Amino acid sequence: MTTTSISRRRALAGGAAGLSVALIGTKASAQARAINLRIASGHTTAALAYVGVADSFFIPEVVRRSRERGHPVTFTVSWGGAVTRVNETLEAVQNGVVDVGLFLATFEAARLFSHNWHPWVPFAPDNNALQIKVTHEVYERVPFLRNVFEQRFGQRMIAVSGAPSVDLATRTPWNRLEDLRGRRIAGAGALLNFLRPGGIVGVQGSLADFFTSAQSGVVDGVMTVTAGKIAIRLYEVNPHLHVTRFGASGSAHITVNSDRWRSLPRPVQDTLQEVASEWQIKTAEENDRLYATAVDQWRTFPNTTVSYMSDETRLAWAQALSGLPLEQAREADRRGMPGSQILRTYMERLEANNFRLPITYPIA
Repeated sequence: MTTTSISRRRALAGGAAGLSVALIGTKASAQARAINLRIASGHTTAALAYVGVADSFFIPEVVRRSRERGHPVTFTVSWGGAVTRVNETLEAVQNGVVDVGLFLATFEAARLFSHNWHPWVPFAPDNNALQIKVTHEVYERVPFLRNVFEQRFGQRMIAVSGAPSVDLATRTPWNRLEDLRGRRIAGAGALLNFLRPGGIVGVQGSLADFFTSAQSGVVDGVMTVTAGKIAIRLYEVNPHLHVTRFGASGSAHITVNSDRWRSLPRPVQDTLQEVASEWQIKTAEENDRLYATAVDQWRTFPNTTVSYMSDETRLAWAQALSGLPLEQAREADRRGMPGSQILRTYMERLEANNFRLPITYPIA
């Protein structure tokens, strides 16, 4: 999408109630001095925790702390696609359409291929706090992951957190991998890698269109986070939830346009970085809370069922995807990214944190 088209939609959305609000200080003098930052995400606050925590914690804390420190900051907030869709935020920050962007690398599978290593490895930790700990350790050991934002996309990454593990909601129940043969399952970006086995047909989609696709029968099921499925009322058309525990992701990012970042006073930079670091942990904690409660909530809706992937099916699924990690790492290498280094480091850090995968995936 071009900068012009993003800008046009931003102008049209500017007057929409609740989509763009200025958070300002109470004193006129503070208002006069305040630095305004335009912040956006393609997701809503209800759908995924990384935006919800940004709305409830990151923004008000930056406003509060910056005011107390004599460099007040305000935000013009645009969530839920008012300015950028889920796969446009990286570009919008790069082009200066917004100053601060929140996005999942999942939806930037082409431009951020190397940052989508979590779906390379099926059945990694579904505990988001652990996954984010490991993700940060990988970022520390592979500088490319942070540096590429500045060098290729004109923005500074100030935080990385994640999203809960994805599960399957289908029109009819299933138990074995073979039961899904020929079914069309919608998913997002790199997560479609999980749907390769058993003749499953993966269909690209997002929370914005999952319900319509399922309701119309275009797809037989949807693979996404269960809290997100509840937010779009997917249980009405795909009532059978199957808890698959493919693994949490570490793909939620906050970035700031590089030129805008350099224009900010150092105390403002420090405040943004400080609060963003806290956002990482709070988002992981909220993801784990939502993951723990969403399944129980699903059971409360009429005509729904909940089942769990058996150890037998989990092992068969992992074995069917045994070549995926090395294949994806080598593809990243081919694209000039340190894919093999990322994969080796990720596997090392999982082992160092005492996490056992269902099989030993080849990595060389």
